[in-house]
Amino acid sequence: MYGFLCLPLAGSRRFDGYRTSCQRRRHVLKSSQGKSANYDVKLLRGIDEVDAYEWDALVGESGSPFLEHEWIRCMEKSSCASEKSGWYPRHLTAKMDGKLVAAVPLYIKTNSLGEFVFDQSWAEAAYGSGIQYYPKLLCGIPFTPATGRRLLTHPEEDRQELLNFLAYRLLNLTSESNGVSSLHVNFCEEDEVIALKKTGFLHRKGIQYHFVNEDEGRNPLFNSFDEYLGSMKSKRRIKVKRERRSIYEDAGLTLKAFFGDEIEDEMFPTMFKIYQSTIQAKIFWGIQHLNEDFFMMLKEKFRKKLCFIVAMKGDEVVAGTFNVVKAGKFYGRYWGTFDSSIKNLHFETCYYKPIEVCCDHGMLRMEPGAGGDDFKFVRGFNPSVTNSMHFCKNGGLHMAIARYLNSEGTYIEGAVDEMNERSVLRMPSNAGGQEPPEL
Repeated sequence: MYGFLCLPLAGSRRFDGYRTSCQRRRHVLKSSQGKSANYDVKLLRGIDEVDAYEWDALVGESGSPFLEHEWIRCMEKSSCASEKSGWYPRHLTAKMDGKLVAAVPLYIKTNSLGEFVFDQSWAEAAYGSGIQYYPKLLCGIPFTPATGRRLLTHPEEDRQELLNFLAYRLLNLTSESNGVSSLHVNFCEEDEVIALKKTGFLHRKGIQYHFVNEDEGRNPLFNSFDEYLGSMKSKRRIKVKRERRSIYEDAGLTLKAFFGDEIEDEMFPTMFKIYQSTIQAKIFWGIQHLNEDFFMMLKEKFRKKLCFIVAMKGDEVVAGTFNVVKAGKFYGRYWGTFDSSIKNLHFETCYYKPIEVCCDHGMLRMEPGAGGDDFKFVRGFNPSVTNSMHFCKNGGLHMAIARYLNSEGTYIEGAVDEMNERSVLRMPSNAGGQEPPEL
C-alpha cells in the first residue's frame, strides 16, 4: 500500500492551522508492459498551485468545462469554494519527469452541501453508531452536478495505467492516520467506475434528465424546434405550443440567447441578481452558494464558453438563465426571474428556448442540472444514469452502505427502463444514459 501525507482532522488545531507547504511523495508503479513509472505526487492547497495550461491539457477540448482550471479557480478565488463554506482544496497531481500526467480535483469537506449526491442520511447513520463522518474527502466540482472525468490523465499517456494508480492513491487517503472517514467521487465517468470498483469503492447510480439530440452516428436528431415538436406525442405537442404562446403572445416577452463576446459586461451583475432571485424565492431551503465576485471573475476569462438566455419585456429584463457551452454540449446552470407571476416563464427560459438553441446550433446534448425531474421528463428530457463512487474506512458503515446501494441501484435501473418506455419523444434505442459494463 502506498504511503501518503496526513490530512489533519477538521476542528483540531492541526487542521485549522494547517499552513505547511505541500509534501511530496515519489511512487514507482510497474506497468502492464513491465516498465516502471516514477510518479512525483503532491497535494495542493488550491488550483493556482498548478499551471493552468498543464491542467487544461488533461481536461482536453472535449472535456467538461467545469473541470477547466479557470472555472475551478473562479470558485476558489471568489471564496465560494473555501474553508468558510466547508471546501478545503487538496487537489492531487502526479508528475513524471517534470510533466503533469494526472490530476484529481479533490477537497476535504466538513459538510455535504453543494455536492448533489446526497449522503446526509449516511452521516446521520454514522453518528448514530458513534462513527465520525466529517471530515471526508470529495473528488468533484463545487456546486456543479455535471458529469465529467474526475481522474484526469494526459492524452499522450496510458490512461488505464494512470487510472489504476490514481484509484489506489485515492483509496490510501482514507487510511487510519489521515483523519477522514471516507472518500467520494461524484458524477464520474464509466472507465473511472471500473477502476475504482477494483479497489473496493462502492458504485452508486443516480438519475438526471437530459435532452439528447444525437442519433447512433452522433449526428443531430433535430435541426429545428419544430422537428423536436414533431417527435412528440400529440397531446404533449399541443401543450408545449400553448405554454410557449403564453410567453410570447399573452405576456408579450422576447427571449434571446447571447454567446461569448455577445455578452455585454453589464449582463454579469444582472445575471447574478437573477441567480439571487431564485434563492430569495426559496428562502426556506434555498442556499446562496455563489457570490457576485464569482460571476465577475468568469467575465474575464471564461466568457467565451458562456451563453446567457435573457427574457425581456420591452427594455426590461424579467428573467434569464446562465448556461455553459462546450464541445457540442449545453449545460444549464442558474435561472431566476424578477416577475414570478408570468406563467410558464421557467419552462421557456430553462427548457424550450435552450432546446431551440441546441437544435439551431447543432448541439448534441443539453444537461439542465439537478432537480425538476417531472417537469423535465414530460418535456422530452429522458433519464440518464449518473455514477458516483464511495469508500468508507469503517467496515461496518461501508457494508451497510453497500447493502443500501444495491437496493437503490435495482430501483433506479427499473425506473429508467420504465420511463424510457413512456418517453414523450420517439428516440433511438441508444439515447440517454448508458450503464458501465459489469466487471
